Amino acid sequence: EGDNLEVLKILQESYLGKIKMIYIDPPYNTGKDFVYKDNFTQDSDEYKEESGQTDEYNRRLVSNPDTSGRYHSNWLSMMYPRLKLARNLLRQDGMCLISIDHNEVNQLTLLCTDIFGEDNVVTTLIWHNNVKGRQLDKHIKGAYEYVLVLAKDVTCLHVSGIQEKVKLDKLQKDNISFFKKDYPLHNGTSDFHINNRPNLCYSIYYHPDTGDAITIDEKVLSPDGYSIDPTPTRQDLIVIGYVRILPKYNETYGNQRVWRWGQEKFHKESKTELLFEKEESGFYPYQKKRFEADGSFEKKRTNYINIDSGAGRKALVNLGLSKEFDSPKNPDFIHELLSFSQDPNFIFLDLFSGSATSVESVFKWNSKGRGKISFIHIQIPTSLSKEGSSDSAFSTIPELGRERIRRLAKKTENAGIDTGFRVYRLSSCNAEAVYKEPGAYVQSQLDLLKDNVKPDRTAEDLLTQVILAWGLPLSLKIEEEKVAGKQVFKVAGNSLHACFDSGIDEAFAKEIAKEEPLRVVFKDGAFASDTAKVNVQQLLKQLSPNTEMKMI
Repeated sequence: EGDNLEVLKILQESYLGKIKMIYIDPPYNTGKDFVYKDNFTQDSDEYKEESGQTDEYNRRLVSNPDTSGRYHSNWLSMMYPRLKLARNLLRQDGMCLISIDHNEVNQLTLLCTDIFGEDNVVTTLIWHNNVKGRQLDKHIKGAYEYVLVLAKDVTCLHVSGIQEKVKLDKLQKDNISFFKKDYPLHNGTSDFHINNRPNLCYSIYYHPDTGDAITIDEKVLSPDGYSIDPTPTRQDLIVIGYVRILPKYNETYGNQRVWRWGQEKFHKESKTELLFEKEESGFYPYQKKRFEADGSFEKKRTNYINIDSGAGRKALVNLGLSKEFDSPKNPDFIHELLSFSQDPNFIFLDLFSGSATSVESVFKWNSKGRGKISFIHIQIPTSLSKEGSSDSAFSTIPELGRERIRRLAKKTENAGIDTGFRVYRLSSCNAEAVYKEPGAYVQSQLDLLKDNVKPDRTAEDLLTQVILAWGLPLSLKIEEEKVAGKQVFKVAGNSLHACFDSGIDEAFAKEIAKEEPLRVVFKDGAFASDTAKVNVQQLLKQLSPNTEMKMI
């Protein structure tokens, strides 16, 4: 819960290169919504006067009317640092999906080209989400929005296709699997021809009786065929029953087509992956389309999604939350985006989570046994009250989101999935602020510096700081136990032990050493004495040499 820019900064160590999919549903910059203000150079009164409204923190959200001279610039300045940090969190095969409408789709595409690189801007999905069109649009009713698909590294990206099935009696079978005739081997794109791909223009010699096929370089001279060198090799092949096959000439564009495979790949895969069909002009090679044993196959996706956004409201109605949130996303839409990943188990990050629609999509995915997705959602604590009214049962959007997750968990409690979640709130540093240089303090003030932790911070607050500082994920199992009468947090078994109680001494160190944790953390001012601090360090080195001790 907090500003996603600050949260992304905090997550850099723990989740660097670990997120498979990031979904971003930012303010669309329609001229009526708000953008995040990341530069604070005004005092409170000046800020309120300029923005005309504030959130519960008196900051962050500001109006961005389309009459502003920096209308697009303000929005892009908000998006830029968030996208930069989000990209760092992606796995090498990860993808980022950003919902947007016509107001900023062009500007956002250019921004993403700058951040991700031109090759990593994979496509723009057309999302048909309003069958009747939006009545409030001025001239032409809009029926579509867009989703930008971005890759961390497009060479590592694998987008899963759509699973379909055909009847087995319509298929052929070889010693590998069921198959049927697919595309011809020549390249159907007019941009590829002998003039710019001469290495892909070669003769195939095929023997109908044996099924053998070899290739020979013979260059084309005219639409009627290739130059025929009277070499013994070619003449001998024809004599023993081979037939010569050339790529079909492109009559429309008047150029000679080329094959889609190079000769090396042809020699490696032609026996198993090509089907030579008898036609009027002779034999011609076609690729085999492979099927699973039940006739299923994976079909490549198009860049078109047809899912009505209106069902997002219905999803809230089904949970008894229909009056709480305007224009929620349809969970089926997010579920469709989740299916883009070929990896069934991954971490999903939602940067502008709103009413936590994505959680419903994740629970649906996991309950179907398709895999195990865990999620991180970020939402600034924006007020739900409208124009001073208090119609909502919840004061902020994150509060609504948490209740939605609880109700979803109860609804799916028999699905056998993990519906637990933790809530973290963005806050200032746990350490006390230091306003003076060390030399400016006098002897009587030194007791004020004995404990460097703010008095209102709990042990859980300090533990969270330690987990993040050590680059550990926030989802690790945390157990709380008493050791020698003191509260000890055990993170992921013996990966990390943390104790923030006072009076740490040698007896406590001996008990902790028995469990041989990889890491142990104390507060710097928590030791019974300076001597005890030194002795604890030495005892841990002696009794548990693999334990790393740190203090905060």
